[in-house]
Amino acid sequence: MNIKTQNMFATKKDLSDLRSATQKDLSNLRKEITDDLRKEIKSTQFYLDYKIEMYKKEIDKFKKEFIDFKDKALTNLDWLVGAFKKFEEEHMVLTGKYSTINVKLDNHESRIQVLEHKIPS
Repeated sequence: MNIKTQNMFATKKDLSDLRSATQKDLSNLRKEITDDLRKEIKSTQFYLDYKIEMYKKEIDKFKKEFIDFKDKALTNLDWLVGAFKKFEEEHMVLTGKYSTINVKLDNHESRIQVLEHKIPS
């Protein structure tokens, strides 16, 4: 008996061969189909395992690059936050000094105006 498992549709000859097939022929055919199916499943399994392993390596590589990027970004942000805090502290000190300087300037200005009024021109 010569039935091809690759064809999608059976021909009249295939069907007549099946009618005249013995139990042994059908058992052999079932074994052939089962073996072919097992080979296909195993091949698909190896392919999927390979793809998963390939993408796993890429994901691990991406994770490492992301961790390196995060570390660099946080290091630079730490420096930036430190510089900003220092700037903020200097700004607060200068603001406090300017308020006392403004009080002194106002005091000097009012005293100068009093002196200018007293001096005859």
